Order: sequence, then C-alpha cells, then structure tokens
Amino acid sequence: MTYRTQNELSYYGSDLNKFIAKFCTRKMIVNNIDCIIYKYGQSRIRIIESKHGREKSKKSQLDILKLLSQMKSETTFLEVFMICGDPPYDSVDIFRLNDEKAVMCVERDKLIKFLNFQLEFNDL
Repeated sequence: MTYRTQNELSYYGSDLNKFIAKFCTRKMIVNNIDCIIYKYGQSRIRIIESKHGREKSKKSQLDILKLLSQMKSETTFLEVFMICGDPPYDSVDIFRLNDEKAVMCVERDKLIKFLNFQLEFNDL
C-alpha cells in the first residue's frame, strides 16, 4: 500500500508535509526547502529554493523564505536564493531574497562556481 500518490507527492513535497497537513494546525506555513549549503571553514549558509523555468512560487513560500533571509547570526553569514531554470541548467536566473536583487541568465559554469562558493552573487 502506498501512503501517497504521485500527485500527492508533487503537491505536498514529502510524506511528513502530508502528515502535517492532515493532522496539524493550519495556522502555520509548512514548506520544503530544496537545498541548504553550508561552507566549512567560512561559517556561510546558502538556502536555495529551486523552480523550473515556468514554475511559480506560492505567496506563503516567498513569505517564509524572506523571513529566513532576514535572520541574523553573530557567527554565520546567511543568504537565501531562488534559482529558476531547467536541467541541465545551461542558463538560470538567480534571485537573492535578502535584498531582492536578481541576476538573469547565469551560465552553467558560473552557477557551479556560485554553488561551490567560488563565486559571489555580486560577481555573477
């Protein structure tokens, strides 16, 4: 017996999200985050939400990502991004939610360097 159908997996993102939707309060936002990257030795975190080229974000998802982008830490530098593009990611758009800036049409090699912390957002 399958706990969820393929449509439910697409909608909920995970079995835990479905469980929360069925049994927990509706007075909160529940969101899957696609990627959290931590750079050893630099105390840097990049939270990344990925969207396909034509996929839209829900308002609640943007709300929580913007909230995360405003969090401060004395020991860790945190940035929140939305990357929009389709595999094999030859060209993507990158949005930094911390200050709502965007870089459009980033090529694959620069995306890889960015994800590896070898290239900063302002240098894209």
